[in-house]
Amino acid sequence: MLTESQITEYRSEGFLLLEDVFDVGDVAALRREVTDLYGTEHPGRIFEEDGTTVRGIHGCHTTSALFSRLVRLPELLTAAEQLLESKVHVFQCKVNAKKALRGEVWQ
Repeated sequence: MLTESQITEYRSEGFLLLEDVFDVGDVAALRREVTDLYGTEHPGRIFEEDGTTVRGIHGCHTTSALFSRLVRLPELLTAAEQLLESKVHVFQCKVNAKKALRGEVWQ
């Protein structure tokens, strides 16, 4: 549950940073999952023009059980619904793997 101060900050700044939502173990598990998704054949895996370097993974929540659970976490859903004042739907969950200042441009 967000505080009134947090909601005000979001409305003023356009974003809200929530610290300590995930612990070190949670982040490590997500990083391992991303690495696994880099090597897993699926339609959402997007490559650079070289055809071998992964530049993104689209639809993580439809491919990975861990990401499917992540987008349904009550802590995240409750905060999003409070800020948007409505129910929410995950349209896209993706990882942008493109390295800064390298690789092809994004549309």
